[in-house]
Parts: sequence; structure tokens; C-alpha cells
Amino acid sequence: MDQMVYGSACFDRAAELLPREMRYAVAKLPLEQRAVAEEFRLRAGRGLSVQGPAGEYLVTNGQGLLVYQSDLRQVLEIATQASAHSALEQVKNGFFTVRNGHRIGLCGTAVVKDGEITNLKDFSSLAIRIAKEVPGICFPVVEELMEDGRFCNTLIVSPPGGGKTTFLRDLIRTLSDGTADGSIPALRVGLADERGEVAAMYCGLPQMNVGLHTDILDGCPKSDGMLLLLRSMNPQVLAADEITAPEDCDALEMAANCGVSLVATAHCADREELERRPMYRNLLISGVFSRLVIIRVENGKRVCSVERLSPVQKKPVRVRYIQKQSGKTRREKILRAHLVPSDSQRGFSGVPGNARFENSETQETESAEQRADNGDSFSGEIKAAAPQEDAVLEEQKGPAPESSSGTSCSGSSENGDLCSG
Repeated sequence: MDQMVYGSACFDRAAELLPREMRYAVAKLPLEQRAVAEEFRLRAGRGLSVQGPAGEYLVTNGQGLLVYQSDLRQVLEIATQASAHSALEQVKNGFFTVRNGHRIGLCGTAVVKDGEITNLKDFSSLAIRIAKEVPGICFPVVEELMEDGRFCNTLIVSPPGGGKTTFLRDLIRTLSDGTADGSIPALRVGLADERGEVAAMYCGLPQMNVGLHTDILDGCPKSDGMLLLLRSMNPQVLAADEITAPEDCDALEMAANCGVSLVATAHCADREELERRPMYRNLLISGVFSRLVIIRVENGKRVCSVERLSPVQKKPVRVRYIQKQSGKTRREKILRAHLVPSDSQRGFSGVPGNARFENSETQETESAEQRADNGDSFSGEIKAAAPQEDAVLEEQKGPAPESSSGTSCSGSSENGDLCSG
């Protein structure tokens, strides 16, 4: 099917979710705009707009199309077939996926109970992301993701809305079906599709083409879904969209040591941004991924590039101790933590339990009780996140805190500092 015609057909299916007047207005847009449109944007009190590769533009019917809260509620009724409560579990996450894989993102007033968001009300805006396939989008780089006939563990990154899910879907299809020339064999792919955007399952059938040899676990949290697929479906490649939680990273690390190849996506603009985020940096440190696909928008078009990854060097954890004594001077030390193999050696409160602190100075042993009696307190603060390196001491006036005795205490001082030693 011609890509322009296909893109326009996806646009029309997503437009069915709009109220009638808006649906008629967007249907009058030129074919070229409908074919490349990515999102409908509805904001209460403002005009209807469409997001495309070149940016966002307003849609009018000759007199302007103002969006009301009733329009937002009507979209939800159409999307859920007048059964909005059935999508409550997804709505509280700020989005839900409907038939054909379109995703509706929501903004409004959060209903919080016991510290958790249980619902959204008084909707103020929503975004309908138009789901579409772009066959062949991964072809220019897919061979760079193979090595010695095996698919390399690959992380796909781009800013939000950059095309990660579309690229992932096409890559899954390519790996699942293999290539005609045999350069890529058909592989069993297990897909943990938590949000239902990749395969767009409806009544047990994928609405998107994800290949002949792909097994899909829909609606299950990625951290659980990946391990379930690993145990039950014997995949050769394990795929997941948008790694966003530490539990997802833990599951990836576990799967990486089980002889299965991995492919996942993450919100980042480039490698530097990836390394600055502690959760993703830990994945780079452990060497889970060996390939990085970066998707950028240049001159209104998406461009993909591939970088080879090697394990990132770990940065030191800098921990600051401050000993406070009534009417006395302070002494400050900055120590670097050494990671030890087991959890048997415990550090102080506020840093990883497997950190050991080294101090070359000889100090007088003082118990936690004695320090408390003297009115002293300590504060521990982690200054950087990767706990595996060596030591630096920076001294000021005053007596040193005891570090060689292995004792520790935790509490708080009058100004709120944590007590740890």
C-alpha cells in the first residue's frame, strides 16, 4: 500500500475518536498533512491542533474550533464505548490505549489516596497519538545490530515522540520474519507490551504486524512480563518498550545473563544524556547493551544512527561527613567508597550496605553511645551516584569522626541532618 494512502487511513481511524465537528474539520486537511500527522491535541479553552514532523498547527472550520471540557469527556466516551470506568486502571497512569493501537494521553486533576494516584478528573487536555507502521524504517541500520549471526543487545533512544516505538515495532517484525537474503534468520521474539502500543492487541489479535514468530504478553508490567516470557516461551530475543523503572532495569540485567538477546527503548536525546541518568547509567556500567540506536529529527525527517557501547567506567561516590560539637569547631572529611563483593560488610546509614570506607589516619575509637553523650551528630550525604571507587580526604579543623571501629548510628540533629557514622 502506498505510504501516503496508508498514513491517511491511520489518520482517519484515529479521527473517529474526535467529536463530530472536529472530525469533519480534520477530514478537510490535505492528504500530505494527514499522511504524516502524529497526534491530535485538545486543550480546554484553546483550539484543536495537529502535531506533525515539522511542529504543531491549529485546525479550523472557517470560524475557529474551540475545545471545551465536554469535548474531552466525549472523546473518552467514544474511546471506551461509554464505559470509561473500564479504563480506570490505565487512566490513573495518565494514558490508555484503544483499538488500532492509538494512545490517549490525559491531563487534569489527580485524585490521590494514601499517597497514590487513583484517578484523574476535571480533564484539561488530551493527546491522541496516531498509531502507524513504517515498514523498513530499521533497514538502514539493522545489519549494524548483528554480530557473528547474533542480534546484539540494543537500546533505542530518542526524545518523547521521536519514533522509538515505531522503530522498535519494525525491528521486531524484521527479526521475527528474518530477511529474504538470509542475512538475518527468523528468530523467536518475546514482546512485553505493557501499554499495548507496539502490537496493539485487540481480542487476542495484534492489530500491528510484529512478525510471524513473535509471542506477545499484553498489559503486563514489563518487569514481570519479561521474566514470564523468559520462563514460558523460550524466546531468542526479548523486547520491551520504554524502560522507565528500576524494576525494568533489574529484569533486563537478569535476562541478559540467560542467553537471550535484548531490545528496549528509553527517553533520552543522546548517549551523554543517557549517562547522566542514574538508572540508565547502571545499565551501561553493567554492560547490558552493546548497541545504541539514536533517533534524531533533522529538517523535519527522522534519522537513525548506531553507536557501539562498552561498559562505562564507574564514578566515585563522594560522601560528606560533618561532625558537630556544641560550641566547637567542625571537621569535614570527604571519603570515597570501595565496593566489596558481599553485603556482609556494612557501611553507615544513608549509603549502600556493601560500601567500605578507608581512612589512613589513626583515630581514637569512640562508640555511638559516647558520641551521643557528647552531643555530637553526623550527617552523611551521597554526592554522586555510582558506588564503586577509591578515597580522597579533605580535612578542616577539629577532631575526626571515628570510621575504623565499624560502629554506626542513625538519627537526626536539631537542624534535620541525618546521624550516621
